[in-house]
Amino acid sequence: MAAAFFFIFNPANLPVAILGRVVKDIVLRYDVDGVHFDDYFYPYKEPGETLNDYNEFAADPRGFTNVEDWRRDNVNRLISGVSRNIKTKTVCAIRG
Repeated sequence: MAAAFFFIFNPANLPVAILGRVVKDIVLRYDVDGVHFDDYFYPYKEPGETLNDYNEFAADPRGFTNVEDWRRDNVNRLISGVSRNIKTKTVCAIRG
């Protein structure tokens, strides 16, 4: 998803689920102490800008009527999924 002058992962898109598999692979293959996510939220909209995720919202609102709540839930689901992957595969990695 494009926002301003950069691209971000859109947690509403299924291909972003690969992030969970990548993190799992890192934790299993390498001696890491943990995985850190920095700034895992949707970007703030700049004046006159829109985020191009409304088609995903319309296609699968999951009971949400407010796109902002839906976006927060997408991030929560993404991070929860990554955390579950780590918890089921190793007890050594720090989570939180």
